Amino acid sequence: MALSFVAFDLDGTVFKSVGVPRLTPRVRRALAAAHDRGIPVICTSGRPWSMTGSTLRNARWLDWQVGMNGADVTNHDHEHVIMRPLPEGCAEALVCEVRHPHCYWNVGVPEAFYFEFRRGRFLLDGPLAHLKIHKWDRRGPMPACYHVVHADDYVLPGKPVLKMDLVCPGEELQRLVLAEIGAIAERFGGLDVAVMSYGIEITAAGVTKATSLRELLRRLAVDCSQGVVFGDSANDASLTGQEWTFVAMANASPEILCVADDITDSVFDDGVATWLERRLGLHGHSRL
Repeated sequence: MALSFVAFDLDGTVFKSVGVPRLTPRVRRALAAAHDRGIPVICTSGRPWSMTGSTLRNARWLDWQVGMNGADVTNHDHEHVIMRPLPEGCAEALVCEVRHPHCYWNVGVPEAFYFEFRRGRFLLDGPLAHLKIHKWDRRGPMPACYHVVHADDYVLPGKPVLKMDLVCPGEELQRLVLAEIGAIAERFGGLDVAVMSYGIEITAAGVTKATSLRELLRRLAVDCSQGVVFGDSANDASLTGQEWTFVAMANASPEILCVADDITDSVFDDGVATWLERRLGLHGHSRL
């Protein structure tokens, strides 16, 4: 039976390196071939659309993005279709109450993503404390992404916050801040938390890649059971154990590998393309 949709994570699934948002030609061909057959192609990522890189932002074959771990769903034109923010007041509590040396907040709102950067350095103190610096990665600038000194300044009453990340090195420190986040979560009816290698990702309770992907598919009247989702890490865990087929990359974390429905080649061997080429019977090239 034909695939009803194709969804894929970014870092570790189609991007080989964080900060280098580049797909190989083979992976692009496979995803474009799915789109050309009328199969919706969906990116399921922890990133906002503005951090997906120019290749994806401009891809004619990318139909939807379930971004910010499900808090923000955008269409091909980057218009917000579904937004599921944190409870009002929760973001303010997190950035004000969870503060430790070497921990930095990242805050995603509908129109921008803010990264705390170089906290306490002289050049960004005093009158420059509110300076916004356009964020770059190794491929160039990322629109609507900024380095800031204090994320507190961009968490405002009445302004929706979709996702927050806490860069938090070390297991001991992570345990400490998880307890603090848990206490705040209880006050606001719960939060959804994913523990990643670099730190902690936070969305509203029940807001995950899986719940928002399912809602998008419902609106599109797409059969969930005939689709495929590719992933590799902790924030893909919600996508496992569903009626669709979850395919783990060979480089996936052990907890993801053990619950996957199928395993494909690693990201370094174009595993997404390997699986799609076999399933779609692809030979040769398709139009990009």
